[in-house]
Amino acid sequence: MMYLICTILLVLFCLLGAFDGLYFHLFKYKLHLHPSARKEHIIHTARAFVFVPMSLLLFVFNSEGIFLYAGIFLVLVDLGLELVDILEERKSRAPLGGISSEETAIHVFASSFKLAAITTLLLTKEAAAFTTMRAIETVPLPDYLRILGLLFAIGCLIGGIQSVMMMRELDKSGDAKKVVLRVFSNEPRSSPLGMASKS
Repeated sequence: MMYLICTILLVLFCLLGAFDGLYFHLFKYKLHLHPSARKEHIIHTARAFVFVPMSLLLFVFNSEGIFLYAGIFLVLVDLGLELVDILEERKSRAPLGGISSEETAIHVFASSFKLAAITTLLLTKEAAAFTTMRAIETVPLPDYLRILGLLFAIGCLIGGIQSVMMMRELDKSGDAKKVVLRVFSNEPRSSPLGMASKS
């Protein structure tokens, strides 16, 4: 029952997080196009990469011992990044009129669902899981939770790589609109000779 509750909470977090990232960050405010929001965009990218091993250690593998503590450590790292993000948002969103109440509500609920999912999962652990020298428990997590955790990790990895690509291309070209169109389309890149590269 606890695993099912954990899965539901994780689904809610993923849905709200995806909506926040795609709708508010990319489409409505286009944070990646605003110099004032660059630091916030970098923080979001860092959190995406932190989510990858965190999800694998907590929601894919039934970690114990050092792996379990590594997962908890990554949770603390994410909380630190989230705190920096909250403090940074006030400055980065000032040119856009500040952060909206709708997005703030999304952030509060998403963060609550994430922490609730992690807490619920940790409550399923036996006391020995925190003291053993083993890394992975012999009994695996339910398949539905493992699949969700793996999909979450893959989605965060893809999102993080996409964000890095956008920032690197923007640094090189200085033309934000062309960068966005290039990254989200199949437009071929130009070769050093000025000819479109062929696949």
